[in-house]
Amino acid sequence: MQNNKLNNDIIQLSGYIYKNARNEKPDNWKTIDIKENKKTGFYAEVFKNGNEIAIIYKGTNPLGFKKDEFKDFSLDLIKNDINMAMKNFPIQINDARELYNEIKSKY
Repeated sequence: MQNNKLNNDIIQLSGYIYKNARNEKPDNWKTIDIKENKKTGFYAEVFKNGNEIAIIYKGTNPLGFKKDEFKDFSLDLIKNDINMAMKNFPIQINDARELYNEIKSKY
């Protein structure tokens, strides 16, 4: 039963990092780190609940109508999504590895 709760919390945290009104942070999870690299479009938040650590990576933002939203979408599409479609690593891979290693060494 505890694994189902953890899975549901991870799903909820995955929605929470998009900061929309539909998703709230699950009880007992604390934000312990936020990493963003505007040059690569990378964004992740790190949460802790007791001994559990969750690194939640944001995917490609949906295309919006604001200038910044279009810029974010274009960056993700061109520098990341197309690379993955061509079976190459996205440019964000280094940001993800760096964050993972940093969290692993701290906790």
